Amino acid sequence: MTGTDTNALCEPTNSASGRDARGRLVKGHGLGGRPKGAKSRFNAEVLERLGGLTSKAMATLERKLDEGDLKAATFVLARFLPSERVIDVSAEPNGIADAMADGGLTPTETNRLSQAVKTLKEAAGVDEMRARLDEIEALLLRQGRGG
Repeated sequence: MTGTDTNALCEPTNSASGRDARGRLVKGHGLGGRPKGAKSRFNAEVLERLGGLTSKAMATLERKLDEGDLKAATFVLARFLPSERVIDVSAEPNGIADAMADGGLTPTETNRLSQAVKTLKEAAGVDEMRARLDEIEALLLRQGRGG
């Protein structure tokens, strides 16, 4: 197939139908349709039914836990609890280390928080250097005018 043959397949063959030779809707067909992001009736029904299963699902989970099936609990908790949590850590220099030592932070949280603090300190250092450079430039300008 040549390039012109491929283009012929994409051109509408019937402007009334708004479809190309392969039966696909062409851009600007004007036939309407579902807006982007709209949920279908099927999806809405499934979500509604899932919402109704909450008490039954919790009862099943409790039964599984009573039977010693920790995989069920792990599965549910991993999917439904937030993966991150709000933490309260002292702003003191050793606050992060103390919180980890006390068991208030996991090693992963400690690492993430330490990286965030490091990034903030680096940003503050850049701001401080910029302020010093501005002062030096101002001094040089004054010396250039006066000298």
